Amino acid sequence: MCFFVYFNSNNCYQHSNLINKEVKLDNSVEEDLKENIDNQLDGIDFSGLENIVNGLEDSDGLFAGSSFLNIVKKFINGENSNLYSNFFSYALSVLFDDILKFVPYFAVIVVIAVIYSMIGQFSSGQSKSIENLVHIVCFSSIAVIVMKMVSSTVIDVSSTISLIEGQMEIIFPIILTLITAIGSVVTVSSFQPVLAVLTVGITKIFTTILVPIFIFSIVFGVVGNISKTVRMEKFSKFFSSLFNWIVGIIFTIFMAFLTLQGLTVSTIDTISLKTAKFAIKSYLPLGSYLSDGIGLIIASGVLIKNAVGATGLVLLFATIFSPIIKIAVLMLLLKLVSSIIETLCNEQISNFLYSVSKSLNMLNVCLIAIGFMYLISVSILMCCSNIL
Repeated sequence: MCFFVYFNSNNCYQHSNLINKEVKLDNSVEEDLKENIDNQLDGIDFSGLENIVNGLEDSDGLFAGSSFLNIVKKFINGENSNLYSNFFSYALSVLFDDILKFVPYFAVIVVIAVIYSMIGQFSSGQSKSIENLVHIVCFSSIAVIVMKMVSSTVIDVSSTISLIEGQMEIIFPIILTLITAIGSVVTVSSFQPVLAVLTVGITKIFTTILVPIFIFSIVFGVVGNISKTVRMEKFSKFFSSLFNWIVGIIFTIFMAFLTLQGLTVSTIDTISLKTAKFAIKSYLPLGSYLSDGIGLIIASGVLIKNAVGATGLVLLFATIFSPIIKIAVLMLLLKLVSSIIETLCNEQISNFLYSVSKSLNMLNVCLIAIGFMYLISVSILMCCSNIL
């Protein structure tokens, strides 16, 4: 009986020693991994992305005063709850700021429409030339106000696209360098041309072709509603259709090519790296230690790569959210004022405001399309090179 008790106590003692050794080993591996991550982060230049974060007007609301590197470290450590808690307050502040910004302009438009309606009632029975003169004056006044808001929005969209292009030019080389460091050479060589086309070619198409198409659509909407004798509605629809076709073709080709690349190259890199680790472990002296060291380096590289990609997407969202909300608010207010004015004066001014609201959707499509292509590109790079 004593022997049995001694035997069990001896087993418990050995088992506790094994547990302690495993805990120490886990802590050692965790410390080595953390040290490896810190060393790799110190070697990455985030200055360009830090400048973009500091240049964003609303970055304090979403980033809460944190730098790009701090957000990367939070994603690595799983401490990103502040980003989600700050989102709703950030979204509400952007929404109300845009509404308060546009309300005075639309109040003036409604006042002009009321004056136009009153003059029309008092001058009924007067000569046709006076009515046309009043219409042109009121329409021109409203058109100037609307064009001021639209031109400001176009400038914001163009600068946002340029800012997104700058982000892609900085973050894609960082992610591709990290992918190269973890051994996915085939992935890098396959994705480099696609990402170069996205950062240079596609963004230039949006700024030099699609934004001018939107401007032409607005111009024909203005001209077509000045007088009943001038009809430009078909021209406006043509430019709208042309815009949709160009965006659809670009988006389809890019997504198809990027998806096919992501499905094929990752498998090749995975097989190559596993073969190399097996050869090191089997045929070299102390190969198991070298193989474990390579695995530790790859694990830290994968964590950094995914954290940088996730932080880049947060930065994209902070860049693109405000102009998208601004355009959406402007569209809704234009439609609301259009329905109000329809009851006050002739339908030409109402149709003009409604056509402008429909055309503004082109700008939102530009931002959402570029943002979505950026999102898909980073997501595929984050997923296809997780070699462990």
